[in-house]
Amino acid sequence: MIVRDTVRCSRAAQSCMLPLKLAGVDVTSGMGHLAVAQYRPDIDGLRAIAVLSVLVFHAFPGRLPSGFIGVDIFFVISGYLISSIILRELKDGRFSFSTFYARRIRRIVPALVLVLASTALVAWFLLLPHELEAFGRHVVAGAGFVSNLLLWRESGYFDAAAEQKPLLHLWSLGIEEQFYIAWPLLLALAWRGGRRVLALMAVILTGSFMANVLLVSADPVAAFYSPVSRLWELAVGGILAYVALHRRISGSHDVRSVAGAVLLIAGLVLVDRDSSFPGWLALLPTGGAALLLSAPLSGINRYLLANRVLVWVGLISYPLYLWHWPLLSLSHIWEGQPSGRLARVVAVCLSIVLAYATYRLVERPIRAQRGTRMVGAVSVALVAVALTGCMALVRDGFPGRFGAAAPRADVADDEQMQERGYRKDPLAQQLFGRSFMKERDFFLLDGHGTPEVAVVGDSHAYGLYKGLRQHYTASLRMIGRGTCLPLYGLEVSGRTKNRKCQPLMDMVIEHLARASDVDVVIINAFFNFYIDDWIVSEFGDSQATDAIAEALGRTLDLLADKRVVLSLDVPELDTTSGCKRRAMPVWQNVDFGRCTVTRDQYEHRSAAMRRLFREMERQYRNVQVFDPAVVLCDSKRCGDIAPHQVFYKGDGNHLSAAGADLVGRELEQFIATKVLARDRSDHRAAK
Repeated sequence: MIVRDTVRCSRAAQSCMLPLKLAGVDVTSGMGHLAVAQYRPDIDGLRAIAVLSVLVFHAFPGRLPSGFIGVDIFFVISGYLISSIILRELKDGRFSFSTFYARRIRRIVPALVLVLASTALVAWFLLLPHELEAFGRHVVAGAGFVSNLLLWRESGYFDAAAEQKPLLHLWSLGIEEQFYIAWPLLLALAWRGGRRVLALMAVILTGSFMANVLLVSADPVAAFYSPVSRLWELAVGGILAYVALHRRISGSHDVRSVAGAVLLIAGLVLVDRDSSFPGWLALLPTGGAALLLSAPLSGINRYLLANRVLVWVGLISYPLYLWHWPLLSLSHIWEGQPSGRLARVVAVCLSIVLAYATYRLVERPIRAQRGTRMVGAVSVALVAVALTGCMALVRDGFPGRFGAAAPRADVADDEQMQERGYRKDPLAQQLFGRSFMKERDFFLLDGHGTPEVAVVGDSHAYGLYKGLRQHYTASLRMIGRGTCLPLYGLEVSGRTKNRKCQPLMDMVIEHLARASDVDVVIINAFFNFYIDDWIVSEFGDSQATDAIAEALGRTLDLLADKRVVLSLDVPELDTTSGCKRRAMPVWQNVDFGRCTVTRDQYEHRSAAMRRLFREMERQYRNVQVFDPAVVLCDSKRCGDIAPHQVFYKGDGNHLSAAGADLVGRELEQFIATKVLARDRSDHRAAK
């Protein structure tokens, strides 16, 4: 993650363990002037705090839900060390862009190439075709140091799919490398233009911090991944480096270090994945790290951060950061569900072993090399790894690896939805204006011609739409948004990302009620998820179903002149990725019991919505209930009941292309033989 920009001290002199004598500090000055070409063991100790926080968060999130702020500590350290080197070389008149970037390549690329290549090798044998195709995209982004931009587009460091992205953690490396590209050029220009370096840093820090505060409310994903909203954290370290080089900071080192430690502890206590982060809260880890960096003579720095154990962890922090997440993620993918505690402990221990081996056998030998030959060699290796990712994209994840048993990929279908969706649909602009145009998971899709049938709902409803359009001869439209309930007037605050759901869905229902060209409305959503996840938290256990019933009643009142199909949701399984994987001929250890639930379990799980839908069917003569269990269940079990017929995606609740096709065929017959067969005189609501 963060690369050590220091000169290693002589092992024979044991200077690494003498934080006062050879820590690179002129003790006669106030801060004092930090000789950044010498080694400060307390910085490696601070690195250790940062990487261990991230590692614990990823491996045991319940133990340290705030651990991801370790990345922000890394950003400050990186900004401080890189700026120190650049400013000192500018002051001495020996700064060279080619030397700077050659040093970056030698220190960052070798370990990255090793981790990317090793992860790709495991992915070849482990990932399904559509998974390998997506993985290839992340390999290219990781090698090009733009993972943060790709994840920004895909959305979601904290979403459920995050654990199935083995290269997710490279987003922070991307931000750092983007900083390394722009920062030296800006500092060099400012230095030559009158040495207004500090003013430039202050302007950049202020503008970036303001962007961060504004974006964290308007677009949290952009605030998290955008280099614009993250640059200020590295600039904090840059300003500290400038002050350390040119000015004297008065005051007690111990006071600053205690204040810094308090801020870091406050961040670890107050921040979690539901916090509006980075935003103002990011001042806790960044401010804490900056204060600790400014106090090398303090007791905390000399005796805690500079102790042998933390220094050792800090020395391997970069390869440890690179190794730990792929191991945890691939373990999750193999199991098809969150790994057990033992598996996570093993992954953490193995990542430490691999990190130390990488440090000793790869990092140190290559960093000792000088000249352009080694820089060229590691650069070629990085390009070669990127090309393997390109091949996975071009060859659709190499489905031939598993023979005819490989399941159909679903990713391309979802991407087509984005391309054909609301951005090009004039009705979307007419209905919702530009306020919703930036929402990436909004569905507004036409089949062909006048939409006689409209599907409304969330991503589960989109699965029905995908299935229907394969078989439906009439016109079809999909309207909805991921993670939004298709109900009218449900006053639920919910989580931050759902705050726009209700105004949007109210407009959708009102539009469908007025639309003279829509005859049949199909309503579907992941109701059990909403009830469990945030409806109960809003209304309480006893009133959650009542709140849903009232909102559904209001919805059906508005749709009284339409034929309405209430579709029960598909049976929820445990995550099925591991099940699919084990079905491949290369593994030959199929356990289809994990890919199903009993019929009793499904009916118990869906009992509340089943009763509610049947009650609405009795009250409203224009309403009929569709049950996908007729094709996804037999008399005893539900799910992927036929070997090698994969009906679910890896999360166990979204239909795969094959599952959508199966359910869509049945739903098309249901509409033709039961819904449209009714006389239009039955459309008016009767209670």
